Amino acid sequence: MSPTSVSISRALLIFYIYSLDTPLVNKHLTQYLETSKSAQYIFAFIQIFLSICVLFEIYQFTTLLWYTSITYVLFLLSTKIDLQWILILFGVLMMFFIYENELIVKQHQIVDDEILSEYEKNKIKAKNEMYENYMSCAIVVIILVGMFLYRDRKIEQHGGNYQEKLFFFS
Repeated sequence: MSPTSVSISRALLIFYIYSLDTPLVNKHLTQYLETSKSAQYIFAFIQIFLSICVLFEIYQFTTLLWYTSITYVLFLLSTKIDLQWILILFGVLMMFFIYENELIVKQHQIVDDEILSEYEKNKIKAKNEMYENYMSCAIVVIILVGMFLYRDRKIEQHGGNYQEKLFFFS
């Protein structure tokens, strides 16, 4: 497939997935999605899958599935946190997004730099990857701390009627 050609099936699938909450989509489908939690989970997974594929140009299925699964689990866990933790998470995600964009620009400059040796370029790249790993760990920690605090509050709120399964899938 050439870079200028478009697959109709890919375009239609992406359009459908991102149009699910518009009045353009079949009424029966929108009603089904409003009432079926499992369908909502499936369509959310597909949205993440397509977003990672299109935005990051990852086409190898196993890699794409791995990134989608990790992102999906983190997303599900992040839906089980209080508002203040969500706001903290959004702030941190925004800061990291800006920082990563700066790293991408610097990475392109490093690759084009004729003065730096390959050793120096690899050293800078390794340092940047380490920072990205720290950022990923910080996001996971924020989500987990927020989720466990929220879970503890729900246990206290529901007392003996608390069900762990309902916590994650409601």
